[in-house]
Amino acid sequence: MGICLDTDKNDGSQDYDDTESRGVGPWLARMDRNPGLGTPPEGAFPMQNETHVQFEVPKVPVIFVLGGPGSGKVTHCDNIIQEKRGLTHINMTDLLQQYTIGNEEVKDFSFLSSSTVTEVLMLEMKMSPAAKAFLISGYPRNMRDVVEYSDKIKTISK
Repeated sequence: MGICLDTDKNDGSQDYDDTESRGVGPWLARMDRNPGLGTPPEGAFPMQNETHVQFEVPKVPVIFVLGGPGSGKVTHCDNIIQEKRGLTHINMTDLLQQYTIGNEEVKDFSFLSSSTVTEVLMLEMKMSPAAKAFLISGYPRNMRDVVEYSDKIKTISK
């Protein structure tokens, strides 16, 4: 199962402002009541700073490859990119491991906030302007990631 984003109706760019994600809507308020589902409060990690990243919405399909640990997400993505030239695979697990290397304060990247992870993904996508489509494995990690990503992209199609 995957989600494909249709970006034909977008203007091509929008600002990503980390400060917008601080407002607590009804969904986030419910998440905060259940500490097992939420992410750490802001400032829990030094890498979560207030940034303003200019992000252009991708004009190509973005496909999230979902599945449990060991289900073959990366293997399937690797096979697909060998068959179809021009596709770009972003393995979020590897990307987040690289992102946290050298930072002793963040030993487990699963505790990174959704806004930080989404920003890392958006920056990685921006670094591949020639991609015909993106295959993203290991993301979204939870429903908060879905909300964070959809708030930035604004268009999701099934």
